[in-house]
Amino acid sequence: MAKPQTFVGIDVSARRLEVDSLPTSHRFWEPNTEKGIASLVNRVKALHPQIVLLEATGGYEIPLAYALWDEGLPVVIMNPKVVRHFAKAMGRLAKTDKLDAQVLALYAQKVQPEVRPLKDRDQLELAQLMTRRRQLQGMIAMEENRRRTCTPKVQGNIDRSLAHLRRLLQELDREIQDFIRRTPLWHENDEIL
Repeated sequence: MAKPQTFVGIDVSARRLEVDSLPTSHRFWEPNTEKGIASLVNRVKALHPQIVLLEATGGYEIPLAYALWDEGLPVVIMNPKVVRHFAKAMGRLAKTDKLDAQVLALYAQKVQPEVRPLKDRDQLELAQLMTRRRQLQGMIAMEENRRRTCTPKVQGNIDRSLAHLRRLLQELDREIQDFIRRTPLWHENDEIL
């Protein structure tokens, strides 16, 4: 008789990685640190999972996802809203890290989402640099808007803030250009970027 496939769910937070699996529960947690991630990867690898499912958590999942992927494990990063709707449909209304890990494993088992390659590290790095650039541009626009409606004393403070933000944006633009020059893949796309 064939051994049943294992599905792993990992609830990721800033400090903690909560793990559960199905059909046999292997519940444990590790700190969300380099050492904790390394330990978790070894423990999950020993389970020979069919799918390892994480939720997108605003970036906290990225180091873990790449560590799992580097070890050849089938990682899927899901939109948390999709998993939450699934949990509600299954009648799982309580929300704790342990239960979330269990729901993620259940989602992986029942839905079996497609495993797709993660972005390569250069793509990820450039995407994060460009996101930061948009954030700085947004902060500059907000400060400029605030400046229009305040007293001269406050305008001076905002001017200093704007000068700092503009320096950060210039530095970031140089970093982006340097990154593009160092990355052969992006040379062709330099004009587009």
